Amino acid sequence: MKPIEIEELLQATRHDEPKIRKSALLDLCPCRVKANNVKIWDRLLAMRNDEDAGVRSIVLHNLCDGSPKERKEEIVNAVEELAQDQDRKLRRRARNALAVYRKSGVINSE
Repeated sequence: MKPIEIEELLQATRHDEPKIRKSALLDLCPCRVKANNVKIWDRLLAMRNDEDAGVRSIVLHNLCDGSPKERKEEIVNAVEELAQDQDRKLRRRARNALAVYRKSGVINSE
């Protein structure tokens, strides 16, 4: 993915419409970007507090899909926050990810 594309997607994550934020997040998934981009990880971590549960759900997926080892503590903290989310389904998925992490030491497998 080209740097200009990443910048455009990062801008889209700030859009008023949750649908556009979700679409941008799907394109920023580590499985698609295939690079450790600090700006992407910073934005993902910030978006764990997004007002839309669907956006937060994609954030959880992205955090658990190939997060960089050097940011493991930040990622685990974010997933722990999502495990207390108001959305029941998201809360359950985050708790499952944490259970796997506590057994295996690996956070990047949802």
